[in-house]
Amino acid sequence: MLMKRREAFNAIAVPKVPLRKLVEAIGDWASIIAFLMVQEFDRRFSTSRFGGVLALAEPILLIAAITIFRAQFKGILPTFGTSTVLFVSSGVFPFYVFLRLSVRSRDIRYDAAHRLPRISSTDTVFASIGAEAALIFTALAGWFAAMWVYGLSAAPEDPRACLLALGLFAVGGIGIGLVNAAISRRFPLWTYIYAIPGRALLVLSGAYYIVDLLPPFFRNVVVWNPLAHGIEWFRLGLYGNYPVITMDLEYFGMAMAVALLLGIAAHRATIRTNRL
Repeated sequence: MLMKRREAFNAIAVPKVPLRKLVEAIGDWASIIAFLMVQEFDRRFSTSRFGGVLALAEPILLIAAITIFRAQFKGILPTFGTSTVLFVSSGVFPFYVFLRLSVRSRDIRYDAAHRLPRISSTDTVFASIGAEAALIFTALAGWFAAMWVYGLSAAPEDPRACLLALGLFAVGGIGIGLVNAAISRRFPLWTYIYAIPGRALLVLSGAYYIVDLLPPFFRNVVVWNPLAHGIEWFRLGLYGNYPVITMDLEYFGMAMAVALLLGIAAHRATIRTNRL
C-alpha cells in the first residue's frame, strides 16, 4: 500500500516554471514597485520640497540637540570614543530606521477604487515602505559619509554587523508599520497616538547612553527593549570594542521577526476584511 501511494505521488505532474519566465515576472513586479515608489515620492513632495528635506533632517536635528545637551552636562552622561556626534548618531539613526518605517502606516492606501489595473494593495504597501526606507537610508548613508569626510568617523570595524543590525531594524519597523496600518483602518487616530510613544521609545533604546554603564535598576528596565540590543550590535560593528555585556542578539532577532509575522498577518486580515 505504501509503495502504491509513493508511485501515485511520483506520478503527479509538478508544473515547472521556466527560469526565464520567473525572472521576467520578478522584473515586471520590480518595475511596478519602482513605478509606485516614484508616484509615492511625487505625491508626498510635489506640493512642497521642504517635506523631503524635513524627512531627512529630523534625525540630524535630534542628533544636534542631544549633542548640545551633552556638551552642557559633560561628565554626567558618559560617552564612548572620541566623537560625541558619532556616538549619538550611532544610536539615533538605527532607531529612526525602525521608527520611520513603523509610522509610515498613516499614508498607506488600501482603496481599491483608486488603484491602477494589475496593482494590488500589497504592491502599494511595498512601494510605500520602499520609498520611506529609501529616504531614511539615504539620510543615514549621507550623514555617516559626511562625518567620515570631516574626520569625525572612521570606517566600521565590522560593516556586516552594522548592515545586519540595520536590516533587522527595518524588518521590525515594517512589521509594526503593518500592524499600525491595520489598526488605523478601524481607528484613524491611532497613527497620531502611536507617534508619541514611538518617539518616546528612544529614551529606552540606549541611543545616547551606554546601557552597560547604567545603574542596575535602569539597566534591567532598558534590556527589555529589543531595540537597545540592536543599537548595541550596530555600535559593536562600528567601534569593534563597544561594551556589550547585556546584548542579546537572539532576543533582538526574534522580536523583529515576530513583529514582521504579526504585521503580515494583520495586513492579510485587513485585506480580507475590506474585500480587496
